[in-house]
Formats: sequence, C-alpha cells, structure tokens
Amino acid sequence: MRDQRADALAQILVRYSTRVQRGDVCVIQSTTTAEPLVQAAYEEVLRAGGLPIMQVSTEGASAAFYDLASDEQLDWIPPTAQWAAENADVRIAVMADANARELSQIEPARQSRAQKARKPLMETSMRRAAEGEYRWALTLFPTNAY
Repeated sequence: MRDQRADALAQILVRYSTRVQRGDVCVIQSTTTAEPLVQAAYEEVLRAGGLPIMQVSTEGASAAFYDLASDEQLDWIPPTAQWAAENADVRIAVMADANARELSQIEPARQSRAQKARKPLMETSMRRAAEGEYRWALTLFPTNAY
C-alpha cells in the first residue's frame, strides 16, 4: 500500500514549491532510500504535464566515488549534470541518506576538490533561478540518519 504522506509531499513539491507546468523539464534527484517519494514526485510531474528525468543513486555510491575516484574523475563534470544545470526548468532534490556518517572516513580534500569542480554548475543554477528561468526545491525524506 502506498504511503499517502509521500503522495501529499510530492503534490506540494510539484504543484506548489516548483509549480511544474506542461512541457517543463523536471529533474528529480535522490537515492534509492527515498523511492516512495521519488516515485510519487515522478507521477505528479507527469500529471502536471512535465517531462521528468530521474537521477537516482544507490546508497554507498558517494562514499565509493570519493574513496575510489582518481583526481581526473573528481574533476570531471558529467555531461548530464551540465545539461541539467543549463537546460532543466525544475529540479527537485530529496536528501535521504541512510547513513549520516557515510563520508566521515573520506579525506575532506577529496570532497572539496569534487565540489570545486562542480561549482560552475551551482553558479549556473543559482543565476538561472535568480533570473526566473529555473525553479528548484530541496527536501528531506525521513530515514534513520535524520
């Protein structure tokens, strides 16, 4: 049985917070932990006439990335992330970490390097949001970590 709370939150995120309209490209980002909300948001974007793109990662992927990536990989910006920052109309991000300490053993310099490489994406997103070209929402999905 579906959790009606996820459906209600999805309606708020899509209809109120980001005002998804017909034809809007909407990126939904999260981890598999938030699957009920991600699925509900995906369906709500479709009902609103939007064009949803799901970007869902597995638990442990971030830790594996920072642990195993070379400097070149830390500096790399995925083309899909760049496209989304430059072209998407809406972004709904759901924080849903199952382990709040997942990155505690990762060297901070590695995290900083990757964040620095992705800074232009954030700047593009914030500029577009300030110009009214881009709408976004960030929320939490309840987990044992939060």
